[in-house]
Amino acid sequence: MKNKTIRVLFLTIIQFLAFELSFSSEQPFQSFSILEIPLFILIILLTRNVCKNPQTFEKKQMVPCILLAAVFSFFMNAGHSLDLYGDLTELSFTPENLLKTLLRLTGYMIFFFMSISFIFLKLNKIEFRYKNNSSEKKGTNFFFRFLMAKPFLTSFVTLFCLSLPAMIITYPGILNGDIYFQIAQGFGLENRKDWHVISPPKPELYKVIDGETVKVSTKLSNYHPVAHTMLLRECLILGYKLFGTDNAGLFLLVLLQNLLLDLVLAYCVKLMIEQFRIKPLWCTVFLAYYILYPGISGQMTTVSKEGIYIPFLILVIMQIIVLINKKTEKTLFHLGLVLLGTIGVILFRNEGKFLLAVSFFLIFLLKPGRRSIFGASLCFTVAFALLYELVLLPAWNVAPGSVREMLSVPVQQTARYVRDAGESVTELERKHIDAVWEYDLLAEKYNPDISDPVKQTYKKTATISDLKRYAFTWFDMFLKRPDIYLLAAMNNYYLYFYPKYTGSLLTNYGFASGEMFLANKNCAEINLDLHFPTALNGIRNWYEKTREWIFSLPLLRSFHVSAFFVWGLFLYETYCITKRNRNAFLIGIPMLIQVLIFLTGPTNGNYARYIFMLKACLPVIIIFGLSMIHTDNSETD
Repeated sequence: MKNKTIRVLFLTIIQFLAFELSFSSEQPFQSFSILEIPLFILIILLTRNVCKNPQTFEKKQMVPCILLAAVFSFFMNAGHSLDLYGDLTELSFTPENLLKTLLRLTGYMIFFFMSISFIFLKLNKIEFRYKNNSSEKKGTNFFFRFLMAKPFLTSFVTLFCLSLPAMIITYPGILNGDIYFQIAQGFGLENRKDWHVISPPKPELYKVIDGETVKVSTKLSNYHPVAHTMLLRECLILGYKLFGTDNAGLFLLVLLQNLLLDLVLAYCVKLMIEQFRIKPLWCTVFLAYYILYPGISGQMTTVSKEGIYIPFLILVIMQIIVLINKKTEKTLFHLGLVLLGTIGVILFRNEGKFLLAVSFFLIFLLKPGRRSIFGASLCFTVAFALLYELVLLPAWNVAPGSVREMLSVPVQQTARYVRDAGESVTELERKHIDAVWEYDLLAEKYNPDISDPVKQTYKKTATISDLKRYAFTWFDMFLKRPDIYLLAAMNNYYLYFYPKYTGSLLTNYGFASGEMFLANKNCAEINLDLHFPTALNGIRNWYEKTREWIFSLPLLRSFHVSAFFVWGLFLYETYCITKRNRNAFLIGIPMLIQVLIFLTGPTNGNYARYIFMLKACLPVIIIFGLSMIHTDNSETD
């Protein structure tokens, strides 16, 4: 007993020291605060609770938890150093830093091991499923009874009615920085930003319609998904025809994307209750997340391609969950829903085809009993993507998006190399870089957090040969200074993995008003008039301030941290490994691929639109996955 107490105390002190060590070289420890006392007590209670449970030290749980704890410890320390200095200075193993670095890495690793083990031990005890013929099937309160009797209808009505006030308050909808360019494209106006193509557009087309020769615009680009651009255009036209105002048209699109999401989420709840027998309590928590969390409601009242893309993506993930289960009936029906969702994913976000193709391929490899289904899904994804991009878009005279959008990582690395080691760049390397990018502007425009400024130096005249030569030059420079390349990538993406609070990450009404002004100005040829009604100014501002205040409170503010969701995904997948449940692990693959896609994008983890995919899909994966893990052996593979 005495030895156990000493061990717990020793582990607690190491963890506490990791929190107390300062990153400043002049001051070894942080200033003492009264909050340090409850922190010490919390750590000692956590350590004692975990250490006394024999399950903690079972090999199948301990090894994965240690590995994940080591990863989290690295994220914490590397992220802190990058946040303060833009490099890994405080994670070095130099003689003067060695002891501090080892203490910090070890202390955080022990802390995360204790925390992860504690979470897993609690998850082992939670009941997610009701038993057949139990009283829970009928429910114990008014809402639960309705939910169990009519899960789809009850969920849909609840979601729609409780999300409607946010839609009304934000009427006609929040604009982000891309929408007015899409409006200009959709109505054939001069494209002021998005005409980023390697080759020039085709000549303007003329068609005979009802006996009249009509010019057909060639100003469409798939830089932003053209399907969303045309849907936005048609909503604006319909809204103006029906109500005589552009505001109504914009609101129709907001309404449409919310209806799609509500329908898909209601379908999820129906499957939770009827097929997976998940308790109504957890179904209610699931619904509450999508209704109350502004990371969802705020994004769904924003006009963006993600608003349409997400319902289709959740639909595909939902079918993956169902089809992985061998007990599934109506396989062809669910496979049809996979194909429908796949079409929507490909149409409304350009990286959607990569996300689904890689996910289906990996599941195909790892799930032998379902290879025919996921092989067919993979073939359809590839075939439809090729048909759409190589046949249909050219036939409709739509220009492709720019190749520069796939070069965020290389151009950031090149720009940092030019900034930090420009004197070592040879004339030939400079020539090859300058053929693709404005070499003289790279160092000046380099921003560690976002690649858009340097990507804007891309030269439309760059040929395929120029790009090939640049690729070889980029690789040669990597071999000379891999440290610069590593820091450029880490600086650009560390906020996806380092839990730093950066605010709500939502577009506010002030910004949206400015975007409306720019939209009206740049689309004056069609007399566009988008604006927030002045009558709603008071309640709109109150709503925004209240929302921000509530989610700035302790614990709740975690939902505004991008790493919270990435870490949540890693925790979930590690828990699946400890329980040795392959099916539950496989349904998380699409979001693991999504995290890799984050690491090819232009921005750090402080941008709401990109992390939105994980925020919206992760609860679906977790609740079904935990249900699968807790299923009786007779009901699993």
